[in-house]
Amino acid sequence: TRFAVFGGFGGGQNAAADTFVYDSTANTWQVKSAMLTARSALCSALAAGRLYALGGLDGNFDPQKSVESYDPVTDSWTQHADMPQARVYAAGAGVSDQVYVFGGVDENWAELNTTERYDPVQDTWTGMAAMPTPRFGACAAALGSEIVVVGGTQGNAALSVVEAYDTVTNTWRSLPSLPVRVAAGMATTYNGKLYVFGGYESAPLVTVYRYEPGTNGWVLHSVLQRDHIGGVAGVIGTKVFIAGGYNGIEAHDRFQVMTPQL
Repeated sequence: TRFAVFGGFGGGQNAAADTFVYDSTANTWQVKSAMLTARSALCSALAAGRLYALGGLDGNFDPQKSVESYDPVTDSWTQHADMPQARVYAAGAGVSDQVYVFGGVDENWAELNTTERYDPVQDTWTGMAAMPTPRFGACAAALGSEIVVVGGTQGNAALSVVEAYDTVTNTWRSLPSLPVRVAAGMATTYNGKLYVFGGYESAPLVTVYRYEPGTNGWVLHSVLQRDHIGGVAGVIGTKVFIAGGYNGIEAHDRFQVMTPQL
């Protein structure tokens, strides 16, 4: 029944350490313990009941390889082993209690295609099969045992590329491209389908696209009430929540809820 938002840009800060948790039952937001490191342009993942904050930029705009996780039961953050390399604007997701990160840019702002897996029990990182397409600003979500990485940016161009990583076989496969190019979108899965929200191409997008595994195709699902670039999306029960991001001018506090079709 809870949805968490942490870090990012906001409040005149280069990087924020704030943690906010939405309680859908009470329809209220609460301020929780701050992250150990303020960071923007981070990626996140959920694994084994903990929320992971990975990489990003600190308050001096320095790329980070540090990793920490939030325990919603104890309202506390814990430091973990650093990633092998710094990552900014990477994509992340969790499957089978493991954390995966994809792409981004490194400390030299070079685009990455590397994939790394974090084992919370061993507190270790392992290099996995590289993405076919180097990119940053992609979004990702788990769909069964696969993680689907959507869009992003290569050079100065937004991408429509969609690739799926199989966490069991450590292999990649191509999926049909999005109907539009999307960078800094948001992705989540619901009822066995993948949803991609907002982002931008040459201007902010309000589109919501749905990937149908049964037909291996994309459908324009709906449109958002307002644009969201680089926010977060997640599912509570039968509803999808979209929060925060950037509107092309400034960071904002918009919060939307959508009830997908079954």
